[in-house]
Amino acid sequence: MNEATLTRTLGEHDGPVILDLDETLYLRNSTQEFLNLAAPATLAALVLRALQLLRPWRLTGHDTADCWRVIAIIALFPWTFARWKRHVRGEALPLLNPGLAERIDASDPRLVIATLGFVPIVRPLVAAMGFGGARLIACRIGFADRRRGKYSLLVRALGEEPLSRALVITDSEQDRPLLDACARPFLLRWPGARYRRALHRPLLPFDYLTQVKRPGKGAAKAVFLEDFSVWILASFPFVLLSWTHFPALLLLFLSFWSIYEAGYADNDHIAATREKDPALTEEYHALATKGQEWRCWISGLLLGAGGVMLLSLGQPSRLSAFLGLWIALLAALRLSYWLYNRASKKSRIVLYPLLQIFRAAAFAILIPMGLAGVAFAGALALSRWTSYFLYRHAREGGAAQWPDVPVRFLRFVMLSTLLCLLFVAGALQQPADLIAAATGLVFHALLARRQIVEALRSFRLSPS
Repeated sequence: MNEATLTRTLGEHDGPVILDLDETLYLRNSTQEFLNLAAPATLAALVLRALQLLRPWRLTGHDTADCWRVIAIIALFPWTFARWKRHVRGEALPLLNPGLAERIDASDPRLVIATLGFVPIVRPLVAAMGFGGARLIACRIGFADRRRGKYSLLVRALGEEPLSRALVITDSEQDRPLLDACARPFLLRWPGARYRRALHRPLLPFDYLTQVKRPGKGAAKAVFLEDFSVWILASFPFVLLSWTHFPALLLLFLSFWSIYEAGYADNDHIAATREKDPALTEEYHALATKGQEWRCWISGLLLGAGGVMLLSLGQPSRLSAFLGLWIALLAALRLSYWLYNRASKKSRIVLYPLLQIFRAAAFAILIPMGLAGVAFAGALALSRWTSYFLYRHAREGGAAQWPDVPVRFLRFVMLSTLLCLLFVAGALQQPADLIAAATGLVFHALLARRQIVEALRSFRLSPS
């Protein structure tokens, strides 16, 4: 059924008119918009990510996920309610659906607004849109109403007979039981309706990488597998000397990546403003924000300070020196990326290895690197530079994508070569170095196993 049919049917209908709220009367999702106002945003995002990781709604039912989110935000950021009330006074009317507002009489006594949103959130919103006189059926804060669902809430509030005579307008297939039970169902998608996930913008380490730079490609997982593993292997056995070394290394890694992502954001900004053919994702235009730089520095400095404090436990005299060294390294990293972003495309080939050395061995300014670690860091930096070198030359030839280079196989070959040279030269003699070398070689072989198998399958002897 279309909107013209809706207009005609509303004029003829004499039963209850049940109107959905989210993405129907209100062109956004009220729960997500409320959560989006939690401040400080970075801490709130951390809470929501923790809930997403723990998934406590497995205990209460998947439909209660938003209950957990709202309860957590109310408990930890109670001032969000005050921010929400100020927000709806200014933003509710602009997001009122004009396609319904011109067809629905807000003072109609038959009007019922039904939603799975939460009463304390939706009541001020509905009032600000001018529908405060309508009967509101929504969920209480808690799990029970969400588990029952909208149809059960309406049956309990109105009864089955009035519901069977109702006209229902909704945008959601999840309301199918309600649509099947009413007299006149309307399932309509409205042009201006948008579902925006709360705090879905770059706020935490790896957010810019996974949401803007390389969305949907498992980039964060790859970074941990390829980069953090090298930090661990390259710092062996020093990372095992104390229980604080591993968590310190993790915090330093997150700190490093916070600043590295500032370089990513700057790279995209330079491309958008100065290049004729910028390689930008669609998410850049939707999610990139002007405050990315300072957010990266705040998280980078806080995480770095945490890592330095763990490294300095028992030796407080090292704290200030270590902190100064780490801040200097982050500043040098950011300066290097600043120069890289503003260099010509050919000059970037020369600067790219420096960024990769930072990625592979930044920790070594605070935690000693084993001899085998030099090979790990070198193979990581050289394999990535080789791939970038080929990409840059392919771009000059008119190609738009990175060349299909088996980078993990290339890294494995380079690592094997470097370790063999060190061993032949007599440099790899200490047990710790030999254990690290063997472990790292096996690990990189496992990472590159598919590419190694493909290389072996393609091996042929030349006919005589």
